[in-house]
Amino acid sequence: VYSLSQIVVVSADKQVYADAMLPWMNLLSTHAFGSYRNLLLEVSKSSSMGKYLDLANSTKPGMNGGGANENFARELMQLFTIGLWQLKPDGSQLLDTNNLPIPTYTQADVAQLSLALTGWTYATPPGGTAYSLNNEYHGAPMEVRPGNHATGAKSFAGIQIPAGQTVEQDLVSVIDGLMAHPNTAPFIATRLIRSLVKRNPSGAYIQRVAQVFADTDGDLKATVTAVLKDAEARDDVASANSGRLKEPILQVRGFLRALGGQ
Repeated sequence: VYSLSQIVVVSADKQVYADAMLPWMNLLSTHAFGSYRNLLLEVSKSSSMGKYLDLANSTKPGMNGGGANENFARELMQLFTIGLWQLKPDGSQLLDTNNLPIPTYTQADVAQLSLALTGWTYATPPGGTAYSLNNEYHGAPMEVRPGNHATGAKSFAGIQIPAGQTVEQDLVSVIDGLMAHPNTAPFIATRLIRSLVKRNPSGAYIQRVAQVFADTDGDLKATVTAVLKDAEARDDVASANSGRLKEPILQVRGFLRALGGQ
């Protein structure tokens, strides 16, 4: 769960109350050994992410003077799935003819993806009145507002979304497209290895884990098993550069647990 929280990020800088963090934390726990696809789908609909990256009340252009907010669309690609640069299966960067890294997406792609993600608002509180744009509420996942959704065709990062789909269908198309992108497996594999085992994994290690992620359609139990049981992870004669530094929050937690803290 902690490792996933470093990838699919929500921050207490903005979620200043516990109820705003809770849906995100519960989803990380629920899907920790399940499907990364399902985790992305549910986190996208969570009020935590709706508030943190402004997906809640993002509307089609011209709606109530507003428009499609690009924050979640950008981070969904940059942080949660494909990253900034095109990758080889071993996690190294693909280079162009000038020996420069190749971007995975452009600003135009971000704008197109943001249109596909319009039409979500906070849930209506029990006994409350449903509005086109609800106020912040964290007691349930976000709700759809079809009238706020951009229904035209969209195209981003090589992914095509047909016109006329519902709010939910566009979200599924977005997540399916990003899960199928060749970058996602090595991008996520690299981050899980760095969080759980070592900071400087070999390309071969990344590629082995990425292959499991791809073969299982993002099964996190299988992927984490591959991370921890890989020969490179279980090398009993570690080099001077093996391993990883423990994050301060984990060091403090371990210290408190050793002293019987609660």
